[in-house]
Amino acid sequence: MPQDLRAVQCWPLWIRLALVGVALGAAYLFQIPLERDWPGEPFLLFLLVVIGSTLCFGARLGLVSVALSSFLSLYFFEPVGSPTLRYASDLDKILLYTVLALGCVVGLANLGNALIAKTDADEKKSVLLRELAHGVANNFAAIAALIHTARESVSANDSKAKSVLDDAIEQIKVMARVHRRLRARGRDVSLDSKAFIHELCNDLKTSLGRDGRIAIDCKADSRPLCVDDAVSLGLIINELATNATKQDFRGAQRSIVSLWKTTVSASMSGATLEWVKTW
Repeated sequence: MPQDLRAVQCWPLWIRLALVGVALGAAYLFQIPLERDWPGEPFLLFLLVVIGSTLCFGARLGLVSVALSSFLSLYFFEPVGSPTLRYASDLDKILLYTVLALGCVVGLANLGNALIAKTDADEKKSVLLRELAHGVANNFAAIAALIHTARESVSANDSKAKSVLDDAIEQIKVMARVHRRLRARGRDVSLDSKAFIHELCNDLKTSLGRDGRIAIDCKADSRPLCVDDAVSLGLIINELATNATKQDFRGAQRSIVSLWKTTVSASMSGATLEWVKTW
């Protein structure tokens, strides 16, 4: 809503003035037949127009609507249909309406400005958080590349050291993936669990099943996931899938790693994984 108000307040001045004039004219014409049957003060409908003008177009157009509606109110007091007044008490009523309408304009204008300012601050914060998350993801990627370079220098006979370095690289990639998918919503920083888990499984399928004999079947719920839970869940899935593919697949034409019943809550994340060999 604050974004919409800001966009409307950027319309050309003549369009906003025309809309205020049309609204006041409609209120005036609507009240003329009512005044003939049920005489009374026309202030309620005019005040609604003032409130709408202030919220939509800002304080200046609100003040214009107050001035115009106060003038049009003259036509609803005796002598009806004339801009002159017969009784001084009627002038007091119009002045009281004017004061109350001006108070509404000031209060609503301040409220609208506060909402717009808060929205701008939240947007700036969101941009900064996304920039920070992107920078952290790049740092993780650089660390993974350094470890991969170190792995290449390890002797081919030292399979245990290579395995440890491979695990470290995968874990770093998980954390980089978390920060790459982060999005900011006001004060909350989160990512969608379903998109994150599917992306992770696709990467695991590429890295673990290069020969096409291993497939990963993933089903996950879509929930907002905080950074800590996302890292924990990603590491768990990475470990489960990696361990499953280390099973004895000899003799199997195709092996399916099925990640199912993946659940995410505000306080706990869980995943269950099964692997199936197909001959």
